[in-house]
Amino acid sequence: MINSLFYNFQKERRMRHRIIAVKFSKDGERIIAIKLKWPMQVWSLKEKNVLKVLDLFMEIGQGNHFFYTDKCGREAEIEVVDLDNPNGGYIRTKANDKKEDNLLNLIRF
Repeated sequence: MINSLFYNFQKERRMRHRIIAVKFSKDGERIIAIKLKWPMQVWSLKEKNVLKVLDLFMEIGQGNHFFYTDKCGREAEIEVVDLDNPNGGYIRTKANDKKEDNLLNLIRF
């Protein structure tokens, strides 16, 4: 029974999560948090639908997928870039043929 509960918890955690808004640093240079359409089942989060970018790095590393949907309904997966950089990594949409698939186009919070 316990193994079954653990399996279901792990399966639930490896889901796709839709990003609906971004929060920038005070200087406007970096995305520091994202807002999700649906809350995550993560006990450590104060707001169940807001993730700091550092937490997002960990979630992506654990196999969770995050995406952004543009006005036409096209999805773009989110990836972590340059994580080994001393100034810190950042997130962006994976390369595709759509210039407008860009996190900078999302609502800010």
